[in-house]
Amino acid sequence: MNILPDDCSIPLAANRFQDAFRLGIDVGSTTSKLALVGAHNTIVQSIYQRHQADVTDTLLKELRELAGTAGDREVYPVFTGSAGMGLAERTGIASGN
Repeated sequence: MNILPDDCSIPLAANRFQDAFRLGIDVGSTTSKLALVGAHNTIVQSIYQRHQADVTDTLLKELRELAGTAGDREVYPVFTGSAGMGLAERTGIASGN
């Protein structure tokens, strides 16, 4: 899974992006939710989990799980949620808020 910190608003139907995934990452005060979105806005895989205030380890575990599905395709992530905003700033990945 190649996660690129680019603008995820690029239409997937456009040339080289048609095989890419978009990844929505919502990290709040108690839970994290991830949705891997493929062509035609179909949800390929989703994860919902309580992070027990261990946001980093929980998110890394979830990303490893999604990596199996994404394989070598490019992934365009975006963060949202109260804890996600800080992660977006620290990683340089786009924020949905």
